[in-house]
Amino acid sequence: MLLRAAEYVKKKRKHNLWFWAQDTPENPAQLAKNPQKLKERKELLLQLHDRKIAGIPGLTPLFAELKGRVTEKICVGTHITILKHQPVTLVSWDLHPADRLNLSGSERYLDYLPLCLYLRVEKATWVIHEKLGPGVFPLVPKIKGWILNSASEAKIKRRGFTFLPDYASTAFMIQGATLCAGLADCGDVLEAVGSSEAMTSYVILSRLTSADGLLLLRAFPPCLFTMGTDAGPSCLLEHLRRRFQQGNDSPSVEEARAGYDRKQEEQELKRQKHKQEGLIFQCWYCKSRLPVEAFGADRNKPNDIYILCV
Repeated sequence: MLLRAAEYVKKKRKHNLWFWAQDTPENPAQLAKNPQKLKERKELLLQLHDRKIAGIPGLTPLFAELKGRVTEKICVGTHITILKHQPVTLVSWDLHPADRLNLSGSERYLDYLPLCLYLRVEKATWVIHEKLGPGVFPLVPKIKGWILNSASEAKIKRRGFTFLPDYASTAFMIQGATLCAGLADCGDVLEAVGSSEAMTSYVILSRLTSADGLLLLRAFPPCLFTMGTDAGPSCLLEHLRRRFQQGNDSPSVEEARAGYDRKQEEQELKRQKHKQEGLIFQCWYCKSRLPVEAFGADRNKPNDIYILCV
């Protein structure tokens, strides 16, 4: 998300600021013994996923009309509620007085956290203050505690914003969305896939309104969508059809569960077989399905296989 946000702001030729969260360990000795090592360790903490650090990302860009989302539920007063993962747009901000003096360069790092971020919720009509306008609310820094790992139980307090850019998404997060265009990653062509990967890829591709708006980042496994119906839905439908057709003589739930387990085992066997055999390509001339060696490629060299896919 950070990379896509940085590329977006360069394309739009906008001024970009970067700021990072402030981590304060309760016992610095648990992280490092000397100040230099402690500084390096704290820099590594900025790279952690926001889910591990109480929803406050380590590094965040700052530019006008930045598309983002909040990482927690926010209640403003008694009548305004902003749900977790609510899409918002950054419209303005207040910088620390020391950062306001340095305005050089099109991209720079701030020395301090901003004092406030002003985020707009699209299509919202409520007004918090007449100077902000409809749908705009001020987001101030928060302090949240988190544990680095269960072994050392090192407790750290992070000060920052529960806000991050929204220029990329997982398949789970994008369920239910409708997009006019997108960059899709359905896995690597060399992966041995199963039903879960097929379902994930289906969710990704079905978000787009047309094929013209789809750009695949890389070739995905040829068998991704040729493994047949998923075990869960197919067994459930089969059980319900036979139940309504046969009445009281329909198969029991235990029999349906046994059929589900059997199909799961069959899919796992296919997956293991594909993992052992590797990719099989069809010859354009004789129409035979042959391994990669028949086309002059080495299965141990991924670049050779990528060339065949292209």
